Amino acid sequence: MIVTRPRSAAPDDAPSGEQLQPCELRREVHDAESVLLVCGASGTALGRPGRDDATIAAACNACPIPEALRDRRACLHLRPIRLHEADKWQAFLSCRWFYNLRPEWQPRSLDTLCTGCPYWFPRPPVESIPRYWDETEHIRRVVSRARTQKRDVPEQRQTPPPSRSAGFWQRLREALLGWI
Repeated sequence: MIVTRPRSAAPDDAPSGEQLQPCELRREVHDAESVLLVCGASGTALGRPGRDDATIAAACNACPIPEALRDRRACLHLRPIRLHEADKWQAFLSCRWFYNLRPEWQPRSLDTLCTGCPYWFPRPPVESIPRYWDETEHIRRVVSRARTQKRDVPEQRQTPPPSRSAGFWQRLREALLGWI
């Protein structure tokens, strides 16, 4: 049986002396063997404390999401995600209201996301936000799919170039109104 619970945000709660920045999205998964740390923003396992301390510290301390969550503009609707693209981690600060408008483009700072938002509401602890993890997983899938799939470009209608024997006004009319 696997039991998941949020990881304590205290910095002295780091595995084996590695100093981790506090993060409310880091969770512990308890199984029969031991404890596994999971990044809630990426949905991936970071490693086992005591065995993978350097890997955990490298992944967690390089992440800009905890800093954004401590900002006064962090909102109830903020759903930070991390995606592994081009052999490096990318952090995005998605909004549950607006992530689907352009899922291939997600903001990387609260300046481009939360300034002047009509839906802004102070961010409570993650545990008190209903369906937080389900919504975050859904947003992560939508954004990942949009960023990896090839964009479908509508096929341009090919029109033959105007003949040079035509006069200036006829070429202009064909260029402007060629579809008529």
